[in-house]
Amino acid sequence: MSHRVAEGALFEQYRLYVFDRQAFKGTFEQETGHRTNVYLEGFEAAIFDTVVALQYGSFKRGSFKKEIESMNSIQTVEYFEKMKKVLDLLYEILNLLKNKPEEIPGDEIDRKRDEIINILNGIWEQFEINALLLPTEFRYPTQVHETE
Repeated sequence: MSHRVAEGALFEQYRLYVFDRQAFKGTFEQETGHRTNVYLEGFEAAIFDTVVALQYGSFKRGSFKKEIESMNSIQTVEYFEKMKKVLDLLYEILNLLKNKPEEIPGDEIDRKRDEIINILNGIWEQFEINALLLPTEFRYPTQVHETE
């Protein structure tokens, strides 16, 4: 299998399992239940699990577990560098989450998550993988208003 085909399959798995999840849908305020501890802990765990999946290839979401290739298997330098940037942004988000709940800069976390999805969408486009909405553009069904 060519490395391009292998990378395409890997990026498809990243999209499906690692990034198409609640931690990357909706604003920080929507995702954390307005900063209640239980939601903050869940959000932080999801970001941490994303880091582990990229670095070590071990993905989990709740009780669901899947082994995937780590980002170290990416051979195309351009894509690997972009994934390093994604990883750096994830670590920056984890550091921001160390603040007291009322001091967490939700807007900054939203900007970083949007940047992550923009980077990934740019890669996925090269493999004809469907893009994800930016977290700040995602709307839950109860937020959709029809115009008459």
